[in-house]
Amino acid sequence: MDTTGSQRGARWNPNSKKKERKKTDNPREGWEDGIEEPSVTWRPKFFSREICELGEEAESREQSDRGWLSQSMPDSPARVLVVYGSEGGNARRAITKCVRAWERECDGSYAVERVVAGCELDCPVDELASRYEVLIVATSSFGEGDPPENYLPFLLGLLRAKEAAARGGGGGGPPLRGLQHAVLGFGQSVFATYQNCPRWTDKLLGELGSRRFVRRVEAEEALPPLRAPLAHVSPSPPQVEVDEANDEAPADEGGDYFGSGGAGSVRDVGALPEGALDPDAGLERRRGVDRFRFEVQWALTHARDTAGEPPVCGWGSPGSELTERCEAELLEAAALLRAR
Repeated sequence: MDTTGSQRGARWNPNSKKKERKKTDNPREGWEDGIEEPSVTWRPKFFSREICELGEEAESREQSDRGWLSQSMPDSPARVLVVYGSEGGNARRAITKCVRAWERECDGSYAVERVVAGCELDCPVDELASRYEVLIVATSSFGEGDPPENYLPFLLGLLRAKEAAARGGGGGGPPLRGLQHAVLGFGQSVFATYQNCPRWTDKLLGELGSRRFVRRVEAEEALPPLRAPLAHVSPSPPQVEVDEANDEAPADEGGDYFGSGGAGSVRDVGALPEGALDPDAGLERRRGVDRFRFEVQWALTHARDTAGEPPVCGWGSPGSELTERCEAELLEAAALLRAR
């Protein structure tokens, strides 16, 4: 009986048991198609144990970093409110450019929700801290250091909130506690009431509990060149605001412009700063606005972490000369301005 053929046939029978695996460094070598492969994770010979451990350590570190970043980032961005006051549009145009830059460079840590004139604010002043984390103000002064007409309601709201807090004895704490603010002021330093409204705003916000997270910037506005000697200046000259686009004064109709202010508001001629009557002085204003934009940009990105810290400075920096008025005086001044 020839058993060689049967053994040879059984040996090559495709239905026979799986072949024995060859001894090789490659676990896939020696396995034919259709035959179950081993459930072994294959690595090349050079993939040593040290490299495997290094990769696992790097992956663990990456997961830890992701967890730390998720904890350090706030759950929601800091809500920002921007309020402006302007008679000729300088403050409005300047703060609008700043807001565009902040929105363009935003990293998600803050969100500018509203940009409104002081007369358009739709919530009481004492509710600002519950709706927003940051308040940005840009305003100029008008007349005898009075607020612009579209800013008067907001300033009156601050003044009334201060009086209400004083009557209440402060039992509930300052109404703007937890809020942070910054003020950008516009004005011409040749007038005795220079930066009166921005300084008063900054002081009131601090007294109401808001934290000053950027030092106030006082931007100098350029004056147009004189067309007559100073002795011929009228006692009540009209308001002049330099155009933001080309830094040129509006064309007059025969009158001599010498900035804003009421009778007796012009400082002594000898006290005029060098270059105050130069139209190119608008460059200094742009520098001030740019400095404000960069400083606020940095402060906004850290607003969540600095809310409980002391103010960066007092309201008297960079200037503290101020004339405060009562509500009746503000309303009277506003009525006189509207009657002109």
